[in-house]
Amino acid sequence: MPLTREERKLLHQKSKQPTFGSNKPDDREGYEGDVSYRKVEGSGTVQYVKTNGTWNAISSSGTMPSVRMGGGGGSPVTISTGSGGATSHSALDNLDLDDHTQYLLIDGSRAMTNTMLIGSDSDGTDRSIVWGHSTLKTIMGIDDSSDAFVINTDDAFDSTLANNSFSIDANHNVIIAGDVSVGDDLFLTSSGSVINWNSGDVTLTHSSGKLTFGGDGTVELDFNNHEMTNVDIDSGAIDGTTIGAASASSGAFTTITASTSVDITGSTGLILENDETITNAVNGTILLTAATTSLSGDLTVTGNNINFGNSSGIDNTTSGRVSVTDVGLGLHINTPVAFTSAAGMAHGTESSTFDSFALRWKSHTSGSYKGQHIAGGELDYKNNYCMVGHSSETSKYADHATNFALQS
Repeated sequence: MPLTREERKLLHQKSKQPTFGSNKPDDREGYEGDVSYRKVEGSGTVQYVKTNGTWNAISSSGTMPSVRMGGGGGSPVTISTGSGGATSHSALDNLDLDDHTQYLLIDGSRAMTNTMLIGSDSDGTDRSIVWGHSTLKTIMGIDDSSDAFVINTDDAFDSTLANNSFSIDANHNVIIAGDVSVGDDLFLTSSGSVINWNSGDVTLTHSSGKLTFGGDGTVELDFNNHEMTNVDIDSGAIDGTTIGAASASSGAFTTITASTSVDITGSTGLILENDETITNAVNGTILLTAATTSLSGDLTVTGNNINFGNSSGIDNTTSGRVSVTDVGLGLHINTPVAFTSAAGMAHGTESSTFDSFALRWKSHTSGSYKGQHIAGGELDYKNNYCMVGHSSETSKYADHATNFALQS
């Protein structure tokens, strides 16, 4: 006799209620989703749920009973967790079987076949990997608060982006907290690139064919006494003195030392401390403008004449004779030479044993010359005597005197 509707309803409700018994229920009992509590020796009360036609233990008041399930290659895998089964993972059977190729291996022997995505494409959470180490523990990943990819030699990101070991933001800006060593070339491929020290304290800016130093204050290049070679300086200043660009300009220096020569090409010549000058405006002539010229040593004149400003001069055109000339005065000084009879002062044949001198001058009275005045003398080395004398000549300016009187 078929069940009534009411009986079927009660039977269905009964089937959804937990059942109780001993030992594991038989797979032929119950329906999908049924729950049964069973007393199992060594495991206490075990809760079973029937899924896919099999009763599976999901909890226990003691040790979970062993479970047998099919292996990937048809070989059964036994998981024994009861008092008489395995209590350690290492005691499981077939652990050497690599049936789960979707997993990475810790020895790195399985290559990834696609991109690994850590975290979802959304903001609000850091994505990071930490490498453990006793002295160099390192975290690498995305610091969400800074919107930057960061590597930091610590177990966490630093809240100040610049304090991390390395960081790069979405605009490709890179911050490196430590020193950078470059083993080969360093390329700055953008025109106008800037090297910036200490937030603008000193900058080096590129433009086409040019590097420009700048900064937020006075910028100084200190070569620390090292040399500069092959330098072409055509503008700027040295100690405040402008350097000419296309033409020569002025310069002020404390000391100039030249190992070869100093070439002065300007007509103003050399200007000294108190504005006296040494010029060479006329070829072959050097002009000193000082009112007084003092020499601390000897003066050697390799030419024949010294000319003064008022038509006076010293002449040495004739060897052995110095002539001092003036408009109203002529003075001749003969250097010591031996006088012979031709000179009017004979001294026998021993002329090589004495020296003589002669002074000649003209007097100027009422606009005309009044005669020639002569003075002379001899020094005899052999006979040990000296003679001096004077005379005058009105007819001509002669090399020797007439009526020359000597006084011993």
